[in-house]
Amino acid sequence: MYRPFKFSVLAASMLATVPLANAYEAGDFIGRAGAATVDPDSSSSSLRTGLTGLEVVPGARVKVESDTQLGLTFTYMVTDNLAVGLLGATPFKHDIKGDGILNGAGKLGETKHLPPTLTLQYFPMP
Repeated sequence: MYRPFKFSVLAASMLATVPLANAYEAGDFIGRAGAATVDPDSSSSSLRTGLTGLEVVPGARVKVESDTQLGLTFTYMVTDNLAVGLLGATPFKHDIKGDGILNGAGKLGETKHLPPTLTLQYFPMP
């Protein structure tokens, strides 16, 4: 019974990927929807304070949290192998929190942005 089960899982996975193997050609428009994640590099050096000049506060750092939103991608095939794509997403919001000796300080601030991205895509296989 183990072997037929293994074969049926393999056959089902192959059948599930067949619709994904579309051939695109010049002039085609492609639309996709899915998850888009912005994961900022939240490494921070020690903070400086203006209270006593610009002295460094040892161990006082900040971190920025990541966010995942709905992303929409629209692609236009210029040639059979070259395309122009536009990625849009719902607005991202990142909380800025204390780190190091500021770890218990909680939320220090937030930032919001909407990053539209224009890409040039190359598809090596026809």
